[in-house]
Amino acid sequence: MTIAEISEAEGMSQAYVAKLLRILRLSGFVDSVRGQEGGYTLAMPVSEILVLDVLASLGGRFYKPGFCDNYSGTAEACRHTFSCSIRPLWHRVQSAIDDVLGSTTLADVLTGEVSDSRQRPFISKENVNTIARS
Repeated sequence: MTIAEISEAEGMSQAYVAKLLRILRLSGFVDSVRGQEGGYTLAMPVSEILVLDVLASLGGRFYKPGFCDNYSGTAEACRHTFSCSIRPLWHRVQSAIDDVLGSTTLADVLTGEVSDSRQRPFISKENVNTIARS
């Protein structure tokens, strides 16, 4: 596909599509061919492309361990560096994201077969109270 075709199909500007494709090309996910018959193709089978790897090449992770070092609020340093109660939660969230994206290929996304075989049953507030009383 060409940049113009991808731009039209995805509703994004051509400049933005070109920027993303450059990153994906440099990361080895797409190949490009110049000229009138040129365009972009995947560099490997969709079954070998992990969504985690693609997203990592495009911008990194949701939560990085050094996040608090760079976003400490109005103080020079984070006041919770040694006793942070929220950092472990963000680490768990990132681990869950990594688990899902690291086991999902582009083929899974394209076929609509993205599912979590480890899904947990929905627990309502009533069930939580029942479990807590047990």
